[in-house]
Amino acid sequence: MYFRVLLYVFSSLLLLGCVGEGETSKSVSEDAAQTPVPVGSEGGVIRFDGTGTLDLEVGAVADGLTLSVDVGQSQAFPDAQNSLSKVYSITPIETALFDKADLTIPLPSDYQADQQYVLARLVNNTWVPNFNSRIEGNFISAEIYHLGIYGIRKLPNVSTFKSIGPACDMAAVQQTIRFVHVADLHSRFGYKERLYSRLKSLHLTSLEENPYTVFTNGGDDYEKGNVAEQVSMGRASSLATQAMEFDVRVVGNHDYAWGEDELLAYAQDETALVLASNTQYVGEKAQGFATHKFGIIDVGCVKVGFLGMTSGPWNELDKEYKERPLPDFIDNFVMDYEFTEVAEGLVRFYGEQVDYLVMVSHLGWVDDRIAQNVPEINLILGGHSHDKPQIHRYNDNQSIVIEPDIYGMGATVIDIEFNLFDKTSRPVRFENNEIQIDTLDINTFHEPLDNKIAEIVKTYLEDPNYKVAISENYPDRNDIEKVLADALMFTHKVDAVLLGAYDLADPFSLYPWQAGGVTQQELHDAFPVERQPSNTLGFNAVYSVEVSGADLESMVGQQPQWQYFGEQQFNPDSTYTVALYKGAALNPTLFFNDISFKNATALNDSWRVIEEYGRYRTGQCLHLDTGTQLNACKEDEFITLWQFDNSEDPFLADYGPSTMKLFNPDRKSYSDDVIFEKISQLEESIPSLAGFDATVMKFPRFKINEGLKVRHNVDANGDCVDQGLVSDYSLVMDILWPSESVAKYRPLLQTSLNYESEIEDEKKAEIRFESIEGERTTGGVGFDGFCGEMFPDTWYRIALVFYSAPFDGTFKVYINGELACEKTGRNITERFALSEQFLLLTDGTWAAQPGYLNAALFAGRSLSETEIKMMGGPSAKMTFSQEKATTSETILRHQQSAPGRPYNPWLEQRNKFFK
Repeated sequence: MYFRVLLYVFSSLLLLGCVGEGETSKSVSEDAAQTPVPVGSEGGVIRFDGTGTLDLEVGAVADGLTLSVDVGQSQAFPDAQNSLSKVYSITPIETALFDKADLTIPLPSDYQADQQYVLARLVNNTWVPNFNSRIEGNFISAEIYHLGIYGIRKLPNVSTFKSIGPACDMAAVQQTIRFVHVADLHSRFGYKERLYSRLKSLHLTSLEENPYTVFTNGGDDYEKGNVAEQVSMGRASSLATQAMEFDVRVVGNHDYAWGEDELLAYAQDETALVLASNTQYVGEKAQGFATHKFGIIDVGCVKVGFLGMTSGPWNELDKEYKERPLPDFIDNFVMDYEFTEVAEGLVRFYGEQVDYLVMVSHLGWVDDRIAQNVPEINLILGGHSHDKPQIHRYNDNQSIVIEPDIYGMGATVIDIEFNLFDKTSRPVRFENNEIQIDTLDINTFHEPLDNKIAEIVKTYLEDPNYKVAISENYPDRNDIEKVLADALMFTHKVDAVLLGAYDLADPFSLYPWQAGGVTQQELHDAFPVERQPSNTLGFNAVYSVEVSGADLESMVGQQPQWQYFGEQQFNPDSTYTVALYKGAALNPTLFFNDISFKNATALNDSWRVIEEYGRYRTGQCLHLDTGTQLNACKEDEFITLWQFDNSEDPFLADYGPSTMKLFNPDRKSYSDDVIFEKISQLEESIPSLAGFDATVMKFPRFKINEGLKVRHNVDANGDCVDQGLVSDYSLVMDILWPSESVAKYRPLLQTSLNYESEIEDEKKAEIRFESIEGERTTGGVGFDGFCGEMFPDTWYRIALVFYSAPFDGTFKVYINGELACEKTGRNITERFALSEQFLLLTDGTWAAQPGYLNAALFAGRSLSETEIKMMGGPSAKMTFSQEKATTSETILRHQQSAPGRPYNPWLEQRNKFFK
């Protein structure tokens, strides 16, 4: 039963007596009011229960708040057996403060000096401990940031979570613990680089070298990575993280992205001590939040204590919340953002139980502040900073702060050596270049993890390489936003689209998709999702708002740098539905003067909008980014194939419009140099083609004014169509280089007939084979860097696919039907586009070498990955089959049944896919 206590409000000029060291009572002014007290922004001190006080900072509450305190007995509240007798209700309950208040409560008669106690706030029938609580004399006090129901709670004991390595050798005098630490993996699982597999292999190798190895993770396992996470609504990232089998990990701010149920599932881990020291779950889900405020792991003879905290939340502008009251990430998870105070409290309450203190942190550079202010913490294994890997030392080098690499691209490995007599410690290696490991330098893999991740991905993506759309060109950011605008007008029927990145560092086109087939992953990479605030659409999602025509015209005028799509003549009295990025839609006053929005409505994440539109366009046999028809939906007219086996004219094409002949401006006779023979009839021995005795061309070392000249006879296309050039094309050749030829950069393609110096013809571009010399046994093909590994005296089917552009084009290399590399950039320009003729096997550098050519194919378009894969490796007869648009029933069934993604009936009605 409650009784109302007297409330006493002081002006900020009155003094409040404090309890000094050794004092057992607290003196408070007797100037008092006997009714509920109006409290203003000037703050003040409130007295209750005789000597209890609430000291409000200036500005902690808004003017006009009436505050009261009721005192009750703990038996009337949950888990009474772990509370002391009195409970205090400070109303209005759950009022968030704009600044701190100091709450001091007298210790009741059932206080026991041999117990640990904290002040705690009751939220949803769950007590939330305040770790900055301190007992001084007969009082317990803490800084608080919410009004509410407060009580004094016994702290639970902490037992050992698990042991790592062999049991303690009591005769040992020294022991080394190795920490392998990663952070901010951001769902980089399932990538072709096999990052998770390499990192797990590093952990296992470290265990073999030192069984006292601790594998730690600094949080942020979700978002901005594998699109399987988006399709599974978070579940794929959770499963991949658990499959890594960390020893210790902390919850990061991005790990709240998918809401309560997913976060609770993510925290369930059979191997890892999952830390959330500044978080309290107050929900009612049965499995609970399986995290720890503080944990202990026995590592041989050393008892290691762990705490770990989560940084603050971010908003739809991709900005971290700075002003109080700071919000929680999601409902039912109460956060404490007083990081240093939480660390101090946990160390004070539990530090004496362990030999060594580690904070696995997701606080970024706040770690340095904590290291300086809480010197009892020996090692901070950080995350969240997204800076280059660093190591800092404080407190006479006794406190170490490590910030590792991000996105799975690196790990930090540090050894700590312990004197087992006094448990003092020192790092064995601590220079940054000694402890930072580049993931791509790890050349071993963990196959079981690879298999597990492949299984996870396949659960949600039947085929990660499946192309949901076909892009005719390589887009820049403006092009991508044009596609998004077209998609919004089609899928959501908006009247206009106004897109701008305001003050962000271009987050919307970090990784533009390349020309050709576009996967879900590539669409997501163009608009990587960060669900901010947590459990809402990403900050680069799109919303619709309603405005008048007059306001829309004003909006366009106020943001001239933004891209506008829609009517150019505005009817001032009409209502327009306009699509905007999320930040602008929810914060109009930040971007527009005197404009108000009606009916702001979330549409979808941007990549999802384009995906739906892209599937529709594919179903209509149209490119994603242009109005041109897909090649797969029309008969090919521009494919030419040469088999070089026509006895009367070996250069006569088997079919197709293009022509080939010797380039011979000096009218030299090639009868003794260019030979067409069966492989078995050649003077020298070379391998057959898949067991067949094919007719091949033996070509000499062409000079700069010699080679093979091709007149393509196809229509101009692509980005350079206005210049009359063929921008998009493909070249496939079966070629063999003998050992005596490979020590030079052997030319394959030259786009200009000008065989003079490159300086004299800036429009000329060359593709060459890499020289193989010294200890090297293989080389690649390309320009400005090479890709692929090819041996001499071996037949290869090389396919080059070009999407030339005035600024940023795309170039792909396939070897024996498999993609070897793809390059984009400003050096793949119109110089790679073709005029009427081009050259093969020569360039202007005198680098040509003799070799063998079995067959060649030129396509006046970019061949698809499927078409090249169907061509396979070198064969006696080169064959080509055009890819056709068909419905993939396997993909459709998977889309309907994949867990975590609701079935979209539109797919069944509208979609056509490529097998």
